[in-house]
This record gives sequence, structure tokens and C-alpha cells, in this order.
Amino acid sequence: MIPGNVVDVATGTASNWNGAIIIDGRYITDHYPGIGRYVFNLVKALATVAPEQRLGLLVNRDQQQTRFDFRALESRGVALVPTSASPRSLRGQLAVRRTCRHLSPALFHAPHILSAGRLSCPSLVTIHDLIPIRGPGALSSIRHRLLYRLLLRRALASATGVITPSRAVGHDLRVVWGVSSEWITVVPEAADPSFRPAPPEQIAAVRARLGLPERYVLYVGTNRPHKNLPRLVEAWAGVAEERRDGCRLVIAGPEDRRYPGARQRARMLNHGAVLFPGTIQEGDLSALYSGAQLVVQPSLCEGFGLPVIEAMACGAPVACSRTPALDETSGGAALQFDPTSVAEMSTAIDRVLNEEDLRARLVSRGFKRAGEFSWARTAALTLGAYRKAGRQLETRGHGS
Repeated sequence: MIPGNVVDVATGTASNWNGAIIIDGRYITDHYPGIGRYVFNLVKALATVAPEQRLGLLVNRDQQQTRFDFRALESRGVALVPTSASPRSLRGQLAVRRTCRHLSPALFHAPHILSAGRLSCPSLVTIHDLIPIRGPGALSSIRHRLLYRLLLRRALASATGVITPSRAVGHDLRVVWGVSSEWITVVPEAADPSFRPAPPEQIAAVRARLGLPERYVLYVGTNRPHKNLPRLVEAWAGVAEERRDGCRLVIAGPEDRRYPGARQRARMLNHGAVLFPGTIQEGDLSALYSGAQLVVQPSLCEGFGLPVIEAMACGAPVACSRTPALDETSGGAALQFDPTSVAEMSTAIDRVLNEEDLRARLVSRGFKRAGEFSWARTAALTLGAYRKAGRQLETRGHGS
């Protein structure tokens, strides 16, 4: 175990960190809901699965962070390496270099391409998806797309290995970017153990707090273009009122004001049966999933699709898009539809709401599918990627 729980980079010595792994935890903030959850759960699982492995977590405690408790990591022996530098700044890049130069860890893990760069130690990068430069989720600004491409190219050139959450993302890296399969390790994510069926009283309390009806169809996530929410609103409008039987569509999650399409579509259709409760507190998500008649993931593209597994773990039936990553994640346990077809999406929603046998099958299959993912398995596969990255140094050098 690394001496002490908080490390001063200026006074840290390489001898204390011999064989250690440093992971960039500056994404554990409210600004990065998905990547932050990934980093926190991964580090906690790594510390549990491999307690003998020395772990350091680069953190910025000046950033707003309301979802996770760092004490859960410190209690498992994870040393916190504080910095005031954001990963989105040049100063943040220099902070990573300085940390690795002073502490000389065995490996640095960048959970986002922003953190990746040529370092004085081996490094590994997680590439969650290529959505910012591909398809409907691509960044709207040409300048931002070019910058992302440059950052991705730098990450791929400097890292000793790459982690992807699905074979679909690995395929894109091989086909589009020419990355050798030897450099890619597929490491699926998982639902946090807290995602399980909630008791009725907890579901009722969350519904009351959020102002939700007893019956609702649920979407959880952002409102970025690739999430396909305007079509989801249209599909909901296509389900006959008598078939909905008082049900409402709930679109929950942080909203980016640049993408008002779902709200605008609901207004154009004069559809008051769509509710937008906004960002959901971490402790309420399990109950929100558990109370849903159906959870819908209508994305045009994804890197993994974690809400699908979270919903299944909570006992909710799931309908999702027929796309490479979601095919892989759902594993036949969801009712799938063409995300470009409003009619097909509407039919899928109608069927789950009105066919009890189908609902029961989806719930049963979903429980089984969710059980095939765990953060312990994610941690074990990640440790394997760390070891492989070390071996890759024999055939590919790393910069200084």
C-alpha cells in the first residue's frame, strides 16, 4: 500500500511508487457524468480485486463533484494525487507530465484522450467511442472536430495500449484509424452494485419527489444529437392514447441547451405527455429505473450503452436501437428497433406496454444479461490490459 492517502508530487519519490499505476481521476466531476462514473467504479474495483497493486488517483478537488465519495477509495488504499489543473487545459497536460516525471509509475492510465500524451512512463488510454467525429453525434464545429482528431491521433501515437468498452469501438479504430488489434483490449463496463430492484416505497418516494406519474416510459442520458430524442418523442406520440393508458414519457438527464430538439418536438406536437425532470441524483437512479414500465435507449450510435445494463439490473424491460454497440451490450435481452424508423420504435414501445408475456421475458432475460457484467470482471480485464501494455514496450517505444 502506498504510504499515506494524499501524495504531494513535489516531495513524492520514485521509490515509493515503484510498480504503481496512476489513473487520471480528474474526470470524477459533475461535468463528466459517464466517464466520471467509469473512473470511480474502475478504481474502486481495482483496489478490491488487486489489493496488492499500488494505485494512485490524480484528482482535482476544486471541481464540482456531488456524486461520489473519495473516502471509499482512500479506505481501500488508493492514494490521491491532488492537482488544481483541469484536463481540458495545457496546464492539465503539463500536470500529468510532471506527475509521471516525479513519481515514475509503472503505467499511467488516461480514461479520456484529453489526458493522453507522450510521457516518461508507459501509458494506456481508454477510448469510449468515436461519436464526436462520426455520424449524428459529431461535433458541430469543424474546428472542434479537427482538434478532436488531432487529440485522438496523439493519443493513439503515444499510448502503449488502448482499451475500448465494446468490440464495435475496437472495430472502428481498426477500420478507420488503422489501429492494430494487438493494441486493443475490449473491456466492457458494468452497472454499479447499487443498481438493483428498488422496494415499492422507495420508488413511490422518488416519483413523488420528481413529480412523476405511477406509470412511465423512461429514457436516461444526455440530449446530444446521437441520442435521437426527437424521434423518441415522435414515436411516443405515435402510440395511441388508449394504448398508453395514462403512461407518460420521461426524458431524464442533464440537458445541453445547444440541443433543444426533443423539447421543441414535444411542443410542436402539443404533447404534454412528455416530462423532462432534468439531472437525476445518483441515489435516485435505481428507483427510477425500477419503477419504469419500459426503459428506452433510442441512440443512433453508442460506445457501450451503460443505461441498458443498469435498467436490466433494476428489473426494467428494455427496448433499444439495433446498432453495433447496443447489439453487443444488450445480448438479445432487449426488444430492438431501427433507430431511424419512428414507426418501428413506436411499435416496440406499444408492444412492451401491452404484452405482459413479452415484458416478463424481457425482465427475465435482462436480469440474466446484467449479471454477466461486473466491475470485478472489468477490473480484472483492465489489469490484463495493463500487463499487455507493459509487454508491448518490447515492440513499440514510448516517448519521454
